[in-house]
Amino acid sequence: MISFTTKFQKESLQIDLPDDAVFTDLTSKFNPDPSLVKILHSGKQIHQLPQPSNSPYKIIVLVTSNRQVDTLHQKEEFAHQAQKNYNNALLSRPKYNIVKQGYFKHIEPLELHEKEKARELLFKLRDDPSIKQIMYEREWRVTRLTELHPDEKTILGYNQNKGQVVALRLRTDNLDGFRYYNSIVKVLLHELAHMIFNEHDEHFHRLDRELNRDYERYKGRRLDGSTGSVVSVESTVNVLGGKKQGELRDILLQAATSRLTKEEQEIQDGCGSK
Repeated sequence: MISFTTKFQKESLQIDLPDDAVFTDLTSKFNPDPSLVKILHSGKQIHQLPQPSNSPYKIIVLVTSNRQVDTLHQKEEFAHQAQKNYNNALLSRPKYNIVKQGYFKHIEPLELHEKEKARELLFKLRDDPSIKQIMYEREWRVTRLTELHPDEKTILGYNQNKGQVVALRLRTDNLDGFRYYNSIVKVLLHELAHMIFNEHDEHFHRLDRELNRDYERYKGRRLDGSTGSVVSVESTVNVLGGKKQGELRDILLQAATSRLTKEEQEIQDGCGSK
C-alpha cells in the first residue's frame, strides 16, 4: 500500500492507495474532476504516479475548488453581459450621411486675443487624420466644435447632446498661451466617447481607451481622402469575433476592474458633459 497523510482544506487527510494505483485514483481523493487537480513532483507537473522507490519523495497537489469554478463562471457571465451591453450601445448609435463639410460642421473660436491661433488649433483638430478616421468609422458628426470660455476654469471640455456642441479648453489658465495639442486631443477623445455613453462607467472608460489606442494606431498611416478610411490597415471597431475568447474575457475583466490613470482621472474631473 501507498499511505501518507496530508493537509487539505485545513484538515488532515489520510491517503491509502494500492501499489498498482493509477493516477486518477490519487486525484479523485481531492476532487472527482481530474481536470481540477494538478500534481507536481520535483517542480514539474506530472500525469502519472512516480515509480515506487525505497526513499520517500515529495509531491505537491494543487486543487481548484468547486467554489472557485463557480466564481470564474460568474465572472465569465459578467464579462459576456458587459460585451453584450457594449455592442448594443454601439449598434444603437445614430446614423448619419457623409456630408461635404466633414465631421465637424461648424468651427467657432471665441472672440478673444489670438483668435486666429485658436481657430487654427480647432481646424487642426478637425483635420487631424486620426480624428477623421475615428469619426468616419463610427459615423459620428459634431455640429459645433468650439472653444471653452476661460471663465470656466474647472472644466476641460464637454459634449452637449451627443455632438450638438463639443467645447474644449484651448488656453492655459493664465491665458498667456495655449495648451499642448496632445493634451487637447485626449480631452476631445474623452468627449467623443460621450457620443455613446453618458455616465463615466466601465463601458465609457473602455471606449475612451479604445479611441486613444486607435488615435495612436492611425498616426503616420496613409489615408484615403475620399472616404477617410485607412489603406491596408485592419479596423478594430467591431469587437465581436476579433479576439480569442480567453483573451477577450481577460480584456473585459481588466477593463471592468482597473483603476483610472492620473491623466484619465484629471480629464474626467474636468469633464462638464451631462
